Amino acid sequence: MNDFTAFKAILSKRMNESEEKYWVEDLWKEEIGLFVEDMEKTIRFVNQCTDDEICWMSEVFDDIANATHSVAFFKAAKTRAARIADEEDRKEVLSEIEYASGFEEAISKEKRCNPG
Repeated sequence: MNDFTAFKAILSKRMNESEEKYWVEDLWKEEIGLFVEDMEKTIRFVNQCTDDEICWMSEVFDDIANATHSVAFFKAAKTRAARIADEEDRKEVLSEIEYASGFEEAISKEKRCNPG
């Protein structure tokens, strides 16, 4: 059995925090650090997390893309997003995935065009 306590705790903290609080960015940094630390575990979490958790996690998809360049993560996130019950939430998460994937593609293209 997987222990996703830390993932669930940080997302719960974020779900209950107002965006008007200045430390939301600190929470995002904490989330990113946690999610990129072990991508295999993060992918397992994405595959079983709740709709709310994947929705809140999507706030940092572009940062995860930038830090990890993980195609497997985005495949898992897209598969999970397709199962979100609420249509608007599903569209929003898929939009975040598309944006982050495009961000990742732009980084890869820039690296190919400007090596070193």
